[in-house]
Amino acid sequence: MVKYLRSANNKTCFISFTIRFILKHLSYSSNKINVFGNIIIAYYWTTLINTSNISNKLAITNQRRDNMKTLQNKVAIITGGGRGIGFGLAKAFAKAGANLVITGRNRNTLHNAKEKLESQYQINVLCIPADGANEDDVNNVINKTIKYYGKINIVVNNAQASKSGVMLKDHTKEDFDLAINSGLYATFFYMRAAYPYLKESHGSVINFASGAGLFGKLGQSSYAAAKEGIRGLSRVAAAEWGPDNINVNVICPLAMTEGLTKWKEEYPDLYEKTIQGIPMQRFADPENDIGSAAVFFASEAGHYITGETMTIQGGSGLRP
Repeated sequence: MVKYLRSANNKTCFISFTIRFILKHLSYSSNKINVFGNIIIAYYWTTLINTSNISNKLAITNQRRDNMKTLQNKVAIITGGGRGIGFGLAKAFAKAGANLVITGRNRNTLHNAKEKLESQYQINVLCIPADGANEDDVNNVINKTIKYYGKINIVVNNAQASKSGVMLKDHTKEDFDLAINSGLYATFFYMRAAYPYLKESHGSVINFASGAGLFGKLGQSSYAAAKEGIRGLSRVAAAEWGPDNINVNVICPLAMTEGLTKWKEEYPDLYEKTIQGIPMQRFADPENDIGSAAVFFASEAGHYITGETMTIQGGSGLRP
């Protein structure tokens, strides 16, 4: 009998048999006994199935929650992390569980971002004012990061300034220096200074380039030159640092930022014309579209990918 009761099905049969036995001795008719017994069986199985479904849903929810923390306890430096694409990246990395270092030139912007990130995601954020074009500033960021966290797992080179909209023939040396120093040199400084710690952690570098360089956008000569220099630097680093188990990749985004929102309001017709040239009919979201891709490159799932350029431009960056 004990062996018979081990399965859920046998338990159901036993319950039904017991109820039928009791009802029979209370002089219930055979039909009523059968009907009542079948009701009990149906109720039992319905309860069992619902309980099983709830358990499965809870298991799936817990698994999704675990997947969201793919960068738990890792340390990511994000340049320009206080606003725009950089803040979207910071939110994506925070959601994945990473502790952050965000840099930029405006102290108030950084502190506002820090408050939002820490309160929403319960992670630690170290904000350090820095100009990436200044090598001493970059070394200070790296040193303070190591002093505060003791390690560096991820470097995201996002910050960039440029004189966009100026045609090549009208560019000055100062215009060109602005793009090269804030973009190419800053990326080089951060990568070189962080290398020993990335080697220890088998870390990741995510650099940012642009369709301006890939496709030769008008009025973007210095910006495109800086971004293509970053792509070249990234490919060489991927080859040289691969033996150290460091992956280095590039993202070329087309994202909705505060500046683009303002442009949309001022030039709605031009904005609509631009949207028509994007197969997905929208600009990327800095957190969900751009940030998720960056988190993937920094995760174990994306670690074997290195030296690649990913265009996140809704289909407008199609290339062989």
